[in-house]
Amino acid sequence: MSERARSLTVLIGVVSIAGAAWAADSPQFRGPDRDGVFPATGLMKAWPEGGPKMLWKSEGLGAGFASVSVAGGRIYTTGMAAGNGSVVALSSDGKLLWKREYGRVADGGGFPGTRPTPTWNDGMLYLVSSAGNAVALDAKTGELRWQVDLARTYRARVIQ
Repeated sequence: MSERARSLTVLIGVVSIAGAAWAADSPQFRGPDRDGVFPATGLMKAWPEGGPKMLWKSEGLGAGFASVSVAGGRIYTTGMAAGNGSVVALSSDGKLLWKREYGRVADGGGFPGTRPTPTWNDGMLYLVSSAGNAVALDAKTGELRWQVDLARTYRARVIQ
């Protein structure tokens, strides 16, 4: 899959999930309760011919297969460039607020790009990269609070 196709996949996920989540925060993978159920109301029962109207798009996020987290009117996801993963924060209209690199990303078995969806909790973002790097960031500023290479520090096995 090309970089453009992966970016488009992330974009579609961002618009679809974020649009549905404005009624309530969705601070982690698969929604508020990690069950794929989003409590939003007033959603379309069927899409119009040609799909829903695109409200905005954001480019340059990097390659990836992550979904998004939505909290406090912001959208968070991950992307990869030059073998390193980054967390990005977008405003509700798709403007890049900040981008923070967190380190190397595993090769993805032929599908390069990031996988982790950042989890938001009490003003912080948390993720574990495909290379076993655990990261905590300030959700408002993107400032790195702590980072641990789990494989190196704890001799943990990185799951493929």
